[in-house]
Amino acid sequence: VGGHQSFYWDELEPSNDNYQFWRIKDFVETEVSKGKQAAIGIITFNGRANEGNAADPPIRTPQWVFDAGAQKVAVTSGKPPTTIYTPKYWDPIYLAHYRDFVADLADYIEGDSFLREHIEFVQIGVGKFGETQPCDDQDDAAMAAAGLSGQKWAETVIEITDMYADNFEHVTVVLPSSPTYGGETYRRLWNEFCVQRGVGLFPAGVYSDLEWVDLRTKSGWSGVGKYD
Repeated sequence: VGGHQSFYWDELEPSNDNYQFWRIKDFVETEVSKGKQAAIGIITFNGRANEGNAADPPIRTPQWVFDAGAQKVAVTSGKPPTTIYTPKYWDPIYLAHYRDFVADLADYIEGDSFLREHIEFVQIGVGKFGETQPCDDQDDAAMAAAGLSGQKWAETVIEITDMYADNFEHVTVVLPSSPTYGGETYRRLWNEFCVQRGVGLFPAGVYSDLEWVDLRTKSGWSGVGKYD
């Protein structure tokens, strides 16, 4: 029993190697003062509903990462037109800086006995809202035009998951196992990877309606439903 809070990459590392990890400790101390455990998540893109990576409000992937050469995908829509910037998650510069951030985050948490004891799990931040989707549905075409496929997204989810698994040795890390991009079948790839690496899984959204549970109605899916 405890509280969960998500943290944005740009608030935790507003400039390169300038960490504000005290925000995490403040949250954990508050939960412990209530007699509870704590869990945290990481978000690098906030989605269209929260104006994504627009210049105002602040972007959720630090601007200095893009200044360093990481690419992003611009999508303009709506009336009046609004441009949303989505990280190109598979960009090598983005991944390199994100890996450095995750490594230093793990060092901070696991190097502090208080945090190590009271953080129940760290939720892996992948795409929109930290979940395993890269963008809002209406932006899928723009992401595809930038080179993203279902297979490429699955590989990216696995690479980011691997970052966390490599660096967190004592604190449990978990991956949201839904939603997906490019088709439900790709979720099997990162599910199997998580099992092999000992990474926790949870479906991001458990609803009273079955939502693909009864695979007898999905010809050809062969065990790739939401709860496979």
